[in-house]
Amino acid sequence: MIKINSETKILGIFGNPIKHSLSPCMHNSAIKFLDLNYVYIPFWVTGDIKTAVKAIKDMNFAGVNVTIPYKEKVIPFLNELTNEADKIGAVNTIINDDGRLIGDNTDGIGFIYSLKNDLKFNVNTKKCFMFGAGGAARAIAVSLIFAGAENIFITDINIEKSKNLAKISKEIIVIDINNVVEIAKIIK
Repeated sequence: MIKINSETKILGIFGNPIKHSLSPCMHNSAIKFLDLNYVYIPFWVTGDIKTAVKAIKDMNFAGVNVTIPYKEKVIPFLNELTNEADKIGAVNTIINDDGRLIGDNTDGIGFIYSLKNDLKFNVNTKKCFMFGAGGAARAIAVSLIFAGAENIFITDINIEKSKNLAKISKEIIVIDINNVVEIAKIIK
C-alpha cells in the first residue's frame, strides 16, 4: 500500500473518459516498487481543461499525463513545449517545474527506446515504413526523424491523413496503399 502524508507528491492523468485507463495501476505499482513518496490519481476532467491545467500549478502537482480528448487542447495553457511535443502538436505529459508547466510527448520516444533496447535496432540512417497516419503515427514519425531516420515511407487507408502527416518533414514520403509492394522493394 502507498503511504500518503503531507510530503506526498501528486501525479495523475487527465482524460474524459478516464476509468478505462490502466495508468494509475501501472504507475502506482512502479511508485511502490521504487519506494517513492508519490501517488498517481486519475482525473476525469468534465469541465474546462484550462482550469484543470491551472490546478497542476495551483495544487503543486508534480505532473500529469494527458489523454483523449485533451492532448492538443492543453497546449495553449502551458509555458513551454519540448521539441518533440511542438513538432507532434500534441502533449501526453505535463511536468511542473517549480510552477513552469512544460508539455512533452513521450509516445514516439518510448517507441524508439523499445527499438533500441528491446530489439537492438538503431533507426539512424535507416529507411522506415509505417502503416497508419493517426496520432500515434505522428509521434513515432517525429521521433524517427529526431533519431536520424533517413526516410519514412507512410501509408494509410485515408491518404489525406498521410499527406497531412508528411507536411511536418521532408523525410516523410507518402505512398499510396496500393503501391506497398513497390515500397518494400525500395526499403530492402
